[in-house]
Amino acid sequence: MSAAGLTEAHRAFGKGLTRSLKFAATGVLSVLPAMARVDHAFLSDGVHVVEIDNLPRAGSDHHPFVATFAIQQNG
Repeated sequence: MSAAGLTEAHRAFGKGLTRSLKFAATGVLSVLPAMARVDHAFLSDGVHVVEIDNLPRAGSDHHPFVATFAIQQNG
């Protein structure tokens, strides 16, 4: 996304190698660790990540997260 001038929030916060998608929410494959980051938040110029918290999966095969941002004021 760098061509669009956007930065991935996990990468900007130093967690670029974390993963968010498991093979399955339940069953045999659910015991395997997450395999890829497919859930993203993107930042534009003047927006900075303050914190990223991973949340419990709650029955999904995705690991949700909450990102807190700071917006730089011009002037």
